[in-house]
Amino acid sequence: MRHLLPLLLFIAFSPAALALAPADQVAAGYEFSAVLREDGAVWTWGRNDFGQLGDGTTQSRWQPAPVPGLFGVKAISAGESSTLALLQDGTLRAWGANHNGELGLQRYGDFVPSPVAVPGIDGVIAIDSGVGHHLALRQDGVVWGWGLNDNGQLGNGTSGNLVLAPYPVQNLSDVTAIAAGGWFSLALRGDGTVWTWGANSDGQLGIGLFEASLPNSPLPVRVHQLTEVVAIAAGAYHALALRRDGTVWAWGLNWIGQLGDNTDQNRNKPVRIPGLSDILAIGAGEEFSFAIAADGRLWAWGDNYYGQLANGGGETEYFVPTPVLGVGGIQAIEGGWGHTLALQQGGLVFTWGLNWYGQMGIDNGSYLEWVPPVAMFPLADTPASCEGRILTNRHYASGERITVSCSALILTAGSVQIQAGAEVTLRAPQVVLRPGFQALAGARLQISPP
Repeated sequence: MRHLLPLLLFIAFSPAALALAPADQVAAGYEFSAVLREDGAVWTWGRNDFGQLGDGTTQSRWQPAPVPGLFGVKAISAGESSTLALLQDGTLRAWGANHNGELGLQRYGDFVPSPVAVPGIDGVIAIDSGVGHHLALRQDGVVWGWGLNDNGQLGNGTSGNLVLAPYPVQNLSDVTAIAAGGWFSLALRGDGTVWTWGANSDGQLGIGLFEASLPNSPLPVRVHQLTEVVAIAAGAYHALALRRDGTVWAWGLNWIGQLGDNTDQNRNKPVRIPGLSDILAIGAGEEFSFAIAADGRLWAWGDNYYGQLANGGGETEYFVPTPVLGVGGIQAIEGGWGHTLALQQGGLVFTWGLNWYGQMGIDNGSYLEWVPPVAMFPLADTPASCEGRILTNRHYASGERITVSCSALILTAGSVQIQAGAEVTLRAPQVVLRPGFQALAGARLQISPP
C-alpha cells in the first residue's frame, strides 16, 4: 500500500472533479474525521488526543493519512473520541478513547492509539457510534452494544453502569438498521417500525413522554405511530426517520431548529418536516440535520454556528430545511460536533464547518471557525502522479521543488497556489490553464511534455 498525499480543491458553486481511489463511506467524530475508501483502507485526520486517528500517536493531524495495518474494511463509525471499523469478515476493530469501555476490551480508563480486535462478537453487518457507546448489528438481526450505559443506551435492561464487552440488546429482533445518538439509541425493524432506548431528556425516545414522566428507558420501546420507515439517523438529542413515501419525520430536542418544523419546541413524538419530499437519504450531526432529495439537492437545518450547514458561518440557525449551495450529487452525509462530511457520487469527499483541530483536512496552519465546502481526494507520493484527468488543488511553499505528472491536468483560478520561491514542473500531454489562473510573482512554473 503506497502512502498518499491529500490534494484539496476550494470550491464555490459547481465543482467538477474526478477522484482517484474514491471514497466509499464517511464518518464524523467530535473533532476528527474518517473516510473509508473503495480499496478497504481507512483514512483519518483531525483531533487525536486519545489516539482516535489510529496512527499509533496522540498528535492531532491536519492532513488525511491511512490507518496503518488496517485493510479489508467494510464500514466505519466515529464516536466522541473513539473509532470503530467493521471488516469484511464480520469482525470489528476499535481504537481511541476507552474511558467508558467503548473499545469493548473488558476494561476501561485507558486509550488505544492503534486498531485492536473487539472480542466476543462476529457476524456483524452494520455499526454506529454514540458519545461513549457503540452499537453493532449482527446478521441474525440482533443488536449488540457496549460502553457507557448511564442512561440505559445499551438496551440491556440496566442503566447507570459501564458495559465493558459487547452484549445483546434485550427484547428486540429482526433489526435492519441502527443509529446511535448521544445518550440514546435507535433501531429499525424489518416491519418498518422504529424502536428506541436510553435517555429521554428532551423526548428523543419519541414515545409521547418527556423526561418528567420517563427519564430514560433501559429497554427498547416503540416510537409513537411511525410506520413504513426505511432509514433512521440520530443527533445528540434528536432523531430522524425517512418513510417509504419520501417524507422525513423528526423528534427530540429542538432549541435551535434541528427538527426543521419551523419552531423551537421539543417534540416527544415524531412530526413531519414540512417542505421535504422525495427524500432518498438523511443524516444528522450533534444539533443539525440533513436530507438528500431525489433531484440531487442537499437540504440542511438546525445549528449553523460554525458553518456546519455550508450556508455561511456566524450565529445563525435554520428552523426549516434550506438548500445547501456549492455541492451536488451527494449520496451520503454525516455531521460531527461542528463540521460535516459528505460523499458525492463517484467517491469525492466534501468537508465544511469547524476546523479547530484540522478536522476539515486543511493544512493551512490556522484554526478556522468557518470553512466553506472543500473537495478532497488523495493522490500518490511526491512527486505527485495520477492516472486520469483531475481538477487539483495544491499549495506549493517557497523553496519547494516538485514535479507533477498526469495524463491530463486542469488548473483553475484558486485551485493551485504557487508561492514565491517555489519551483513546480507540470508534465502532462494536456495542460489546461483556465482563465484566472496565475502563479504568484517570483514563482517558477514550468510546463513540459511527460
